[in-house]
Amino acid sequence: MPVSERERALIALKPRNTRRQLLVAGMCVLLGFAAVGTVRVNGTPAALSTARESDLVQILDDLTQRRTRLEDETRALTAARDQLLSGSAEQVIAQTRDRVRVLSVLAGTVPVFGPGIRVRLADPQGVLDASIILDAVQELRDAGAEAIDINGRRVIVSTWFADGRTRGIIVSGAVVRSPYVLTAIGDGQTMATALNIPGGIADAVNAAGGVFSAQTRDDVTIDSIVQPLKPRYAAATP
Repeated sequence: MPVSERERALIALKPRNTRRQLLVAGMCVLLGFAAVGTVRVNGTPAALSTARESDLVQILDDLTQRRTRLEDETRALTAARDQLLSGSAEQVIAQTRDRVRVLSVLAGTVPVFGPGIRVRLADPQGVLDASIILDAVQELRDAGAEAIDINGRRVIVSTWFADGRTRGIIVSGAVVRSPYVLTAIGDGQTMATALNIPGGIADAVNAAGGVFSAQTRDDVTIDSIVQPLKPRYAAATP
């Protein structure tokens, strides 16, 4: 069974190696997340070709901001890695604890709180499918969401979505029904802007016959967690 990137990160933190090696492994994983982060725009080329100039400017600004955030994160992680490689044992231990907390949030194994956004996708006619929900999750991630929950289920890198046999969608094997409430922790205003760009999730939901609404909040709590899977075959490299 394939092992996700986040599960590899958790495996790498087992006390089989030195603390310094563990930190370097964790930093490499986070650098990988930053390096593969991509920006995307919902909609077709045809939709963009007919968009107004002001809409195109807004889309370009959104993409530029996302690229800048990813570049800043890459530089910060690289600097932290270099500091760890040259730091004292005490610094390594302190950074190790910080990285464990960060990776626990990414892996969805601990409850989290902070500023964010709550998105509600109502589907009274049963017209929204799993692809729209997946697009909403991806858009939130691209806009900097650090933790996401949908109807009380934590969304992590291995979470998958599928259409249900009747109404509703399947989230990692569990049936979830409308209204779909996505709670995300991060910069609420940035996420709200990303969801409302022309041709984005808000337009897609409304065009399909659903009802989109979103509200930014200063204090959001996500209590749902996932239990990490124990790998059967893979082990951390010595």
